[in-house]
Amino acid sequence: MPEGLILGSKLFNVFINDLDDGIESTFAKFSDDTKLGNEVNTSEGRAILQRDLDRLEEWASKSSMKFNKDKCEVLHVGQNNQRSQYRLGSVWLGSSLAERDRAVW
Repeated sequence: MPEGLILGSKLFNVFINDLDDGIESTFAKFSDDTKLGNEVNTSEGRAILQRDLDRLEEWASKSSMKFNKDKCEVLHVGQNNQRSQYRLGSVWLGSSLAERDRAVW
């Protein structure tokens, strides 16, 4: 029943349409994935990223949704990256130096 899959996907997109409201960081949303990124080489950049994570958690709570926090990770890139820690709600996110994304490392 392809029509149902398409309709379900469109309804889901309508439901998460406001997910990025107020987000200052670079943001990408897919049907099964959300990506948030920012330059964090300053304390302000780190604060913006944490505020955006707080906004996402607030949205999830208001929308009766949950992020799978076990799958949420911080990808640290750059030679001088301070590898700051971030949290989503009360859960500190794990970190990684490499991630597989759409079959590419």
